[in-house]
Amino acid sequence: KFIPLWQDIKVGDKVITSGMDNIFPIGIKVGHIIKIKKLPTTQEALVKPYAKVYKQTYFYTFRQLIK
Repeated sequence: KFIPLWQDIKVGDKVITSGMDNIFPIGIKVGHIIKIKKLPTTQEALVKPYAKVYKQTYFYTFRQLIK
């Protein structure tokens, strides 16, 4: 949600974390865009995640160490 209109996104684009929120590190593969909804001032992208959370039995978490 809240993607600026000037940001050129297309169906099929890969989505990765930017690291800008200091929650997830940069470069984690999230999924790919399957639908885009244009709004008057922003756009929204529906992302199909790579993780199949209902089928996997193990999950890995990452913690970024701040020095």
